[in-house]
Amino acid sequence: MFGGDGPVEIDDQLIEVQLGDPMTGVCWKGDVLRENYEVELEARRTDGFDFFCGLTFPIGKEHASFVLGGWGGGVVGISSIDGRDASENDTTTFRNFDNDKWYKVRVRVEPNEIRCWIDDKPAAEHVRLGHEFDIRYEMDPTVPLGLAAYQCDAQYRNLRIRKLTDKEISEAKKKRTDDDGS
Repeated sequence: MFGGDGPVEIDDQLIEVQLGDPMTGVCWKGDVLRENYEVELEARRTDGFDFFCGLTFPIGKEHASFVLGGWGGGVVGISSIDGRDASENDTTTFRNFDNDKWYKVRVRVEPNEIRCWIDDKPAAEHVRLGHEFDIRYEMDPTVPLGLAAYQCDAQYRNLRIRKLTDKEISEAKKKRTDDDGS
């Protein structure tokens, strides 16, 4: 997939990616939801120190990646917004991640914004209108929906993708209207 991938093992309960040079990942090549959906999974790094979860997801016709543990192990954010990586845009935060600990990861693509959580706590969000979303070229093999780990071993489980309910879509639209003061 990336050209220097480590081994990948997939069974009914677990996806395991091992050290690549530099990345290893998996990708869903079938039909995917592109608007008004949520993807959720649990991820953990079992060895190494860099990003163990680079979740690439569609945003309409564009794509972005939610990165956990990038740029040496601590960066969290959405990559890329208006050509700026997760390490250099307004979604950038820093967090320590322990090896062998499961983290619940959730990304929601709403009509007006993208929202991301780690362990049910907000981790990154960004409005969609007026912004361009893309992925770093290294992540191209994960389009349209995929997971990658950079120079580390990682595991993923409990992957779930669902369409947002009409009520959730309506609430998301109302929230943005309220936030804008309209």
